[in-house]
Amino acid sequence: MRTLNIYIAVLLILLKSDLNFSQSWELIGGPTGTTPNNVIIMNDGRVLCSTAKGVFISDDYGDSWRISPISQLFNGVYSITERKNGEVLAIVRFGIIKSVDRGENWFKISDMSYLNDYSTIIYESPIDSALYFAKSPSIYKSTDGGFNWYEIWQGGVINSFMVNESGWMYFS
Repeated sequence: MRTLNIYIAVLLILLKSDLNFSQSWELIGGPTGTTPNNVIIMNDGRVLCSTAKGVFISDDYGDSWRISPISQLFNGVYSITERKNGEVLAIVRFGIIKSVDRGENWFKISDMSYLNDYSTIIYESPIDSALYFAKSPSIYKSTDGGFNWYEIWQGGVINSFMVNESGWMYFS
């Protein structure tokens, strides 16, 4: 059931709205042969899709896809986010990886043996450059660009997580 919910959520993410905010939607597609974990549209319009096979890249709003060969080395890319400075961070099995060239090449910046596909999206604080991610039952923070992480909260199950423009953290 969780896989179906993830698939439906990703399918909804792969829908884009017209820029005039009308109620018209268009399916943009996705990489074939794998289930998407997370999708982002970068500030420059490039679309990145994390999957168990690696990061797929589209420069034409999803009409065609190609995989980043380097990302295939990390045994699954689960969540992905673009930072304000243009860097892209992703959670992979056992760590955090970073790309400084829009998702083309990746290198590991943090080893974390407890990460897996249930880790949620990394968020960058809109107030400063602090990074956060949730892995039930904890929320982690990094103040050095993702190289080192420390637990800032531990509680119950975390299904979703976000940081708003004021720096407030919300999770359910």
